[in-house]
Amino acid sequence: MTIQRVITFGVFTGAVVLGMIVTIGARAHYQTAEVNAAAIPEIDLPPASIATGKNGSGANSLPIEFAPQLENTPTAHSIQDLVDLANPPHGNFARLRVRIALEGATKEQLATWLKNGEEALVGPSMSKALKWMLVREALEERMALVDPLTLVKILTAKLEKLPQGSNSGTLSSLARLPTDQVGPVLESLPDRFRFDFVARHLQNMNADNDIHLAAMKDAFLNQHATEEERKSLEELDRVNAKRSYIPSEAIPEDAAAAESLIAELPPSQQGDVWRRFYYRILSGEKGSPEASLEKAERAGIADRDPSVIARFYESVVDQWVYTDPDAAIRWANGLDGELKSGVMKDLLQTMARSDPERAMVQMNTLPAERRDAETMGEIALAVSDFDPKAAVEWMWSQPAEARSRICTIGERWIAQDPVGAAAWLTDHPEALAAEQGADSLVSGYLLNEDPSLAVQLVSELPPSETRSQLASDLTHNLAAADFESALDFVDLMHDDPAARKRGIEGIATFAVEQDSQRTIDWIAGLDASDQNVAIASMISSGRVANPQFIAELASGWLGTTGHEITSEVRAGIQAIGDALAVGSLADAQSWAATLPAGQAQEAAITGIATAWLNSEPAAAAEWIGSLPSGEVKDAAVVQLVAESLSDPGAALAWAAGISSSAKRIEALKRVANDWHTYDPANAAAAINQLNLSHEESAALKEVMQP
Repeated sequence: MTIQRVITFGVFTGAVVLGMIVTIGARAHYQTAEVNAAAIPEIDLPPASIATGKNGSGANSLPIEFAPQLENTPTAHSIQDLVDLANPPHGNFARLRVRIALEGATKEQLATWLKNGEEALVGPSMSKALKWMLVREALEERMALVDPLTLVKILTAKLEKLPQGSNSGTLSSLARLPTDQVGPVLESLPDRFRFDFVARHLQNMNADNDIHLAAMKDAFLNQHATEEERKSLEELDRVNAKRSYIPSEAIPEDAAAAESLIAELPPSQQGDVWRRFYYRILSGEKGSPEASLEKAERAGIADRDPSVIARFYESVVDQWVYTDPDAAIRWANGLDGELKSGVMKDLLQTMARSDPERAMVQMNTLPAERRDAETMGEIALAVSDFDPKAAVEWMWSQPAEARSRICTIGERWIAQDPVGAAAWLTDHPEALAAEQGADSLVSGYLLNEDPSLAVQLVSELPPSETRSQLASDLTHNLAAADFESALDFVDLMHDDPAARKRGIEGIATFAVEQDSQRTIDWIAGLDASDQNVAIASMISSGRVANPQFIAELASGWLGTTGHEITSEVRAGIQAIGDALAVGSLADAQSWAATLPAGQAQEAAITGIATAWLNSEPAAAAEWIGSLPSGEVKDAAVVQLVAESLSDPGAALAWAAGISSSAKRIEALKRVANDWHTYDPANAAAAINQLNLSHEESAALKEVMQP
């Protein structure tokens, strides 16, 4: 097997590229006194790259030293073989290995893996799901080349379940097939995907710039498009024609002639045509960025719009960085202001694909104000394909605002080396607190990869809010996989009351939906204070998959004294009342009657009123009206007002009848504010007829100001 052989490569939503272009660029050792060596971790990356994108400079590049590893990629014999190769699941190296492994697969194997691959991968691992996504993309791309009709048959069942326009990546890959192969595919597609498919294929034909294109398109439409589809496509052509699109080959090579042509175009289109004019100069001077720059200068690049100049310069460095990075860096550093920042940003992002170590070094030479987070993230992601540890350490050495990708890179590290990632997180607990979403690295990714490591990590953290939050998330997720392990973990938190409490809350939010004897036994085995924490958390969770179970639990807990009815508990009781009323209004009313008077009963009645008003508003209003005056009725009326705003007169009357002064004012303000926005005259007239207190009048005046 040789690395130069033709392979299938490309992303699922992008072009299917045939072939691998090998570019070996010389790299001198880069040294500067300004570099802070301590901020750059040790990383072993080779000096040149295998570039697998367009013209060898796309986003998918690998160091040339990895070629022997790709040479030794085994042929896949099972879906598990492919998943094992997809590691790390985000990496370009993994993509190439999977695609190479698929070259020896038969059509029958490809079809079987596409049909049954996901089902064959059992287990909750999040990284396994990510690996399957990578493998599935490669399988679909390979099958699109080997047997597109079979791919269509396999995907048809899925396509039919999706809304129009979904799964566009599959349609794009198929639409890029040669025209003589597209016809049978088109006829096999579900009808509602035909037009999208035809339009995509015609768009691909436009990119071919063939002199016979018009005749080819006409023949294709005559053979495959219905009359209705043809009319719709012709309308699209008319719309596009109004944009006065100028094909690249129609743009004069002489700058003066091009300027005369472009001057006749709408201003909104001129920049695009100039960009294509100068890009053609670059294409014509391949391998010589200096010659491209000189020719562009003679063609008046300095007089163009700044966006045209920036785009051309960025295209220049995209090529130059592969052939002579030192010269590219020197030239970019000679630019001024925003132009320099934009070009250097593009240069570093391109360099990250072929030489990420050097990109890190160069980034560290820039002033702090020019180290943008996006570019640093691109560099770190490129490094993480091969050394996620080095990528994480480098990002962590940067200012906080530059660490936007550290969680993504952490996920890669955990998938590749959970032990090493866990050790680093244990030594850097501040990272778990400082970075948004970083706690999910432990309670989600690490837990899925190795539960014992996740438990050990949190156990070794010092007491803190971060540890408490992790205890809550970890116990909830752990209980779903192994309830006993979650209980054992809570016991490990005996030295940290805050974390132990959050751990119990985490188990409770899982257990609330488990209507089982195990949950009841667990609660019974807790001491009084822990029982209070668990049941309050269950009620507050708002989870009502088993409303009868949680309703009985709430009744018993609320029936005892000394429990605080927090806003979260109140919201949970309301959710229980709502859920019970959906199933049985009588059961819900009976349950509410068992609750102690006050906030608990008010919340339950509010929930019942919400459910009933949604299903039978007239009957619900009659029931609310029959309730005895007091806080419970007021709570129900507040809900009735909210649901009756489409009838502002009735809503206003209900609001005026609320006995609580504070609740009455809030309800009146809500009706007045809503009504006044679309009918101020009638709103004012209705409110003037009410017998309002001075306080109520002042409150309504405030919301009804013009």
